[in-house]
Amino acid sequence: MPSPDVPGTTSYLWDVQARTATDAWAVGGYVDATGRSYALALHWDGQQWSVLPSPTFGTASAMLDAVTASGGGVWAVGETDDAHDGGRPLVEQFTGGSWQAVALPAAGSAFTDLWGVAAASGTTWAVGTFYNPIADRNQTLILRGDGSTWSVVNGPDPGSGDNILAGITAVPGQLWAVGTYDDGGNRLPLLEQHPG
Repeated sequence: MPSPDVPGTTSYLWDVQARTATDAWAVGGYVDATGRSYALALHWDGQQWSVLPSPTFGTASAMLDAVTASGGGVWAVGETDDAHDGGRPLVEQFTGGSWQAVALPAAGSAFTDLWGVAAASGTTWAVGTFYNPIADRNQTLILRGDGSTWSVVNGPDPGSGDNILAGITAVPGQLWAVGTYDDGGNRLPLLEQHPG
């Protein structure tokens, strides 16, 4: 399928979600000539893909890793990254015809990324990882959005090494998140379940 021209030298897409044959969303990022990354969001209307601008974040780069379109809402997640603040979690919501960054609670560390998002029954869930400098390892990160309020939800970190959640799906009454964990030498599949 032809896609729209995106400004910059490199562009990429990481995830796609469709509600209907005339309402699909794809997200990723693009890099300009200076090497700075920007979030990229595309919408399919049944005839063509179009770029819907995302907010910018001062001197920070941004990218979107996942998108969900459920009921009346569309959300995308990823990270912003700059030399001063490091990597921070990013949640954007498509509302009123444009993408808006969502205010998040203090979550993770200076090296945090969200890689999966899902919505069901009026609640939005985002998963990813953050680096814990005290434990010297990555740990799982789960965020829950209820309307305009977001909170951190504790989840298990079964591995003695890195624990990473990379995807999530939601159905009424149930959530499933997947990723990987390190048990001290081996990377193993990580599967977590939570009542939705």
